[in-house]
Amino acid sequence: QICVYRMIEETIPFLCIMAVVWMAFTVTLFNLYHSYARMKAILPDGSEERSAQVYLSLLSSGSSVYWGFFGDAQSLAPRVQLPPIKLKVGHNVTTVFHQHSLTRVTGSILFAMFNLLGLVILMNMLVAIMSETYSIIVGQSINAWKFARTKV
Repeated sequence: QICVYRMIEETIPFLCIMAVVWMAFTVTLFNLYHSYARMKAILPDGSEERSAQVYLSLLSSGSSVYWGFFGDAQSLAPRVQLPPIKLKVGHNVTTVFHQHSLTRVTGSILFAMFNLLGLVILMNMLVAIMSETYSIIVGQSINAWKFARTKV
């Protein structure tokens, strides 16, 4: 009973830190990708392909990052599609497809940082907090037992 109470008490600061990390990555990824959400690309064969609708709103972005904590990597890696730009040089019209490699690289780096910070460091911190709390409680168990015994 005392052990469970202490574990919950020690977990609250961890949950606050985790919420800050979750919100930071939610807002960052939303700001990075939300402008691509409504765009569509016209592929060379004439078909249209829409960008992933993952980061259209803060709610969908937050949901995506939340499930990323549990290892759902697909939801954090949206496809970015942009409409082609037609360039007219003289009498020739050339269609240019954008790769937007800077956005893709930035998104990949943010995803790697999220995995490192959110999944590895925060989960190890939670295990360390629980382990330390348990060892403190076990160390004080004899005193607690003696106190309860004298109370009877």
